[in-house]
Amino acid sequence: MFNGMDQGLMLAANLQFSLTEASGVVIGTFAVQGRLDDGRSQTDVAGTHILTGTVASGDVATVSFTTESDLCLGHTGDFTGIYYRLTGVLGVAGPVDVVDASCTVVLTYPIDLAMRR
Repeated sequence: MFNGMDQGLMLAANLQFSLTEASGVVIGTFAVQGRLDDGRSQTDVAGTHILTGTVASGDVATVSFTTESDLCLGHTGDFTGIYYRLTGVLGVAGPVDVVDASCTVVLTYPIDLAMRR
């Protein structure tokens, strides 16, 4: 569950990352489902993305990956962070773009979160 405020907009959403690592390559999926609220109106947001990237070797490893929307092909977002192999904690930051039915970005919402496997 993610709750954040940016530019006067509250985002309350379930975020789900599914990641697999092999030989320094990261692949998986990213999904978001929730609601944006500006205090006057609310908008539901939902989407799924495929992600690909890299992870360095070592106990504390840098990780980066790019997500691509399943519905808006060519629309991507870049995430970077640190993976702590001993604890299984992954901290990442990057943009969640909200797009309309025409795949036009109507809002970019920055996230910074820590996850544990």
